[in-house]
Formats: sequence, structure tokens, C-alpha cells
Amino acid sequence: MALAVVAVVVAVLGPPWSDRSAANGPLVAPSIRQGSGFPRDAGDPVGFAGIRFYNSGPEPAVLDRVTLVDPEAGIRMVGALAAQEPQGGSAEAYPGFPPRREDFPAEVVSFPDLAPLEGYVVPPQPDVNPDAARRTQLYIGLESTKPDGRVTLQSFRVHYRVDDDRYELLVPYAVAICTPKAEWAGIRPCGGVDGPFLPGED
Repeated sequence: MALAVVAVVVAVLGPPWSDRSAANGPLVAPSIRQGSGFPRDAGDPVGFAGIRFYNSGPEPAVLDRVTLVDPEAGIRMVGALAAQEPQGGSAEAYPGFPPRREDFPAEVVSFPDLAPLEGYVVPPQPDVNPDAARRTQLYIGLESTKPDGRVTLQSFRVHYRVDDDRYELLVPYAVAICTPKAEWAGIRPCGGVDGPFLPGED
């Protein structure tokens, strides 16, 4: 079943939230380091959706792009979308990119209203409790061009602007893609012990 690639479903209450972004901008993301690993075949993308944040400032923030931090040769981004995080929880990953409604049943979590990342407006929430904030979620297509082995990236950098001011939000979320899928799925963890990856990837 295609749904097997979905790594984690998280509840509304997530990890601790930092007070501000590292670059003193208004977007706020979890400060705890996280990671996930995905067994895939070379050229077979995964829709990674582990990045969430909200706008703590009084003005709208407009997303420009997202870039990979310290990617190894062989891992690349094939696209990026954004949406308001569905109420009640969200998926950490989807079987391909862009995510398709039929790949994640509505009884598990509502499918997001996906839009292009460039130009996406993150609404202001200046006085909200972080645990009650309505979060924006990114959906990033990642693939490995390496036919055999494990490739990683260490973090993501979200580039955005508020009026004429430009900011960057560093999200410390590591990702590994392990190929070929048949040699990793259910046999050995794609995350491994030498990186900050979550246990139990299938």
C-alpha cells in the first residue's frame, strides 16, 4: 500500500517552540533538533512535510523559497509547496511529490490545501500562545540520485520577507534517503546511529 511511506503522524501539540527565529525574524519553528529517514528507489521522490512554523509578528510574512543545508551529493529538492497545517494533526511524509489526496485517507487526517511556496502568505499571530498557534506546514519534494546507499541533509533554511525586510529561518531537521528501497525497508533503519534521525522508519 502506498501509504506505508508515511513516517509519523503528529498531534497538534508538537515539540518545544523557540521564542524567535535565529535571524530575529517573526517566523517561529520548533527549536529541538529532529530527523527522519526514508527508504526509496533512486529518482523516486518522497513528499517531506516535517517543517512547521507560525508568524509571531504583527505583519504578514511572505515566503520566497526554501533551501537545503549541507546536502550530500545525491540528495536534491524537486519542489516545494505550503499550506496551513490541518487541524487535529498532520502527516510527516507522503509517498511522492506533489502529495496526492488519495495517498492519505481523510479519516486519518484532513488533506492540506496545497499552494506554491513562493509568495505564500503566513498570517500574523502576535499574541498567540505557541501551542495554540495556527501553523504553516511545508511540503518539500526530495529524492536521491544515488542508486545504492544513504544520502543526507542536515537542516532547511526558509527565506521570507516582511514588507521590505528579508529574513531566514533555520529549521534543524535532518533527512536521510536510503536506496534501493528493497534493501532498507524493514531490514535496517534508514536513519542509522550516526545521525539525528528518529527511530522506527519503515
